[in-house]
This record gives sequence, C-alpha cells and structure tokens, in this order.
Amino acid sequence: LADWAHWAATEWPEHVHFAEGYNEQLAHQIFAGSDLFLMPSRFEPCGLAQMQSMAYGTIPVVTDVGGLHDTVIDADADRRNGTGFLAKSVDVPGVVDALHRSVRAWRHKQRRRGIQRRGMSADWSWTGPAAHHIELYEEMIQEAGLVQA
Repeated sequence: LADWAHWAATEWPEHVHFAEGYNEQLAHQIFAGSDLFLMPSRFEPCGLAQMQSMAYGTIPVVTDVGGLHDTVIDADADRRNGTGFLAKSVDVPGVVDALHRSVRAWRHKQRRRGIQRRGMSADWSWTGPAAHHIELYEEMIQEAGLVQA
C-alpha cells in the first residue's frame, strides 16, 4: 500500500500527499481538515484515531473489528445514532463499499452534519464505564455474600 501511495503522490501531487511515519502536528491537521477518515484494519484492540477524527468532525470509515466496532456506529445501519461507516468485510470490496456509502452520505449536508455532530458529542471519558464497573463489582460482592444488601 505504501508503494501505491508513493506512486499516487508522484502521479497527482496536487491531489495526493503521502507522509510515511507519524507526525503529531500533521495528524491533528489531517483530522481537522478532512471530510472522511479511512482506517482499514484487520485487528484493532482499541484505536484512538477514529475517536480523534470524530472529535474534529471528520467522519470515520473503518473496518468492523475490535475497538473500531466498539466506537463507530454505522450511519446506514442506525441512521439516528450513526457516527461513521463500518466496512462489512476486511477486504477491498468491503472497504470500497463503506467508502461509497460514506461519500453518498457526505453529499447530503443535513445527513453529514448529523453524523458529524453525533461523533463530536461522543463521550470517550471513563465516567460511564467506571460507574458501570462499580455497579458490576457491587453486584458480584452481594451475590458472593460478602456484603448484605
């Protein structure tokens, strides 16, 4: 893929830029200035980039694996809560389909704005998960008979 990206950047320098490696400042500029953020991955235990893209209002297009599945709600499968687009399969046809669906949604300003707003308002803090874990621990302690209800 890197070879293709180098070729594309050479072939169409006015439209394609390829930077290999990680650059923090460039990453923020990309998130802030992009319409869509493509993150194809075969394995992703968590993933932060899709959450960063949503925070900037950039719509993520991701494969339906691991933490990407947990953090991106497909806007076609759930039009009221969707925050991005999930590729149904981790292959070229799956990713291309997700890209096509995202571009169709992006072209409709009202729909695009809704997806962006939902992504930007997502709460990635530990407040909700921590409260849920405390509830689970309290239930387990009660069920084990270690504390009386």
